[in-house]
Amino acid sequence: MLFVDTHWLAPTRGAAVAVYLALFTVYLAYRLFGYGLRHTPASVATSLPLAEPAVAAVLGVTVLGERLLAASWCGLVVLALGLVLLTAPVGTGRRGL
Repeated sequence: MLFVDTHWLAPTRGAAVAVYLALFTVYLAYRLFGYGLRHTPASVATSLPLAEPAVAAVLGVTVLGERLLAASWCGLVVLALGLVLLTAPVGTGRRGL
């Protein structure tokens, strides 16, 4: 912070933006995330954060109009398949394994 220009914090608008970012995007988000972690099983708590990058990518495509490369779409498919395998019940259709 010593080498970064912080004069944008001096006006009221800059200070309001900093307070908003601190309260809503950091503090409140992590408080809600911690609350959710306390009330979910460990298997769900370890699987859900893996989906966050995929959700962010899909939101970027649908809301912001971003374009993903074919390799990115393939990565999303692999991630989705991995999450399905992680969340599938153990005893479904796996006889003889």
